[in-house]
Amino acid sequence: MIPSYEELKEIKTYKTYNIFFPVFGGYFRLTINEDGERNISIDYLEGGYLSNIIRNFNSEYIFNKLYKFNKKNYNGLLKLYKEMLEVAYKELGEQLKNLAR
Repeated sequence: MIPSYEELKEIKTYKTYNIFFPVFGGYFRLTINEDGERNISIDYLEGGYLSNIIRNFNSEYIFNKLYKFNKKNYNGLLKLYKEMLEVAYKELGEQLKNLAR
């Protein structure tokens, strides 16, 4: 479950939230205060290690990068995550169509 902006505002220490998505081999992680500063990131991990997602999304945000914690960046990171899910569902649908032939 992804915490709301209001919930994250209350967090004063380092905290992570694992966001599992079974189509991928790994999982996403939302992190707040990783560096002791009020920063936020969404990372993609495989086997417990950061992994790059090479995609051109229509976003100024990227995975595995820290951003200052504010509402604009929180919403931008969630939009990036949702775009990734849309791409994954589309590609999964294409693969299922190919298997059905």
